[in-house]
Amino acid sequence: MTGKSTLIRETIPEASVFDLLNIDVHLSLLEKSFSLEDVVSSDTEILVISDR
Repeated sequence: MTGKSTLIRETIPEASVFDLLNIDVHLSLLEKSFSLEDVVSSDTEILVISDR
């Protein structure tokens, strides 16, 4: 909890972020069988998956 998510949002606002510490995001990703291509827009240039 040092502000990494805030830093990402402020410095790379165009990034798609999956915060695995968010229980709703984490459970949603666990419940469904898919690839990242299924949930990330084709025009996404930056993807961040955070778990700490």
